[in-house]
Amino acid sequence: MTLRRKETGRGPIITLTSDASLNDYISYVEGDRFFVRIPQASLASPRSSLGDHGATDMLVEEGHEDVVISVKILQGSTVRVSQSFNRLELIVLIHG
Repeated sequence: MTLRRKETGRGPIITLTSDASLNDYISYVEGDRFFVRIPQASLASPRSSLGDHGATDMLVEEGHEDVVISVKILQGSTVRVSQSFNRLELIVLIHG
């Protein structure tokens, strides 16, 4: 699975692409963070390739059986997930 981050004028878009379907992802909110867990996944490139995390606090954790990406939900921002077969996009919209 590859992970890319693109900064836009409204906030970052974090894109995950896999060779297999990503239908089994789980998203949830815990405290002030939005999480996406992808089971049975691993990253093809090192996390350091993501560069600066810009205006949002993003964490990437890779375990033995899954990858978890989380972003801090800033006051007035929204986060949504867009999924299409082997691609997930975490879209962070910073309002104000």
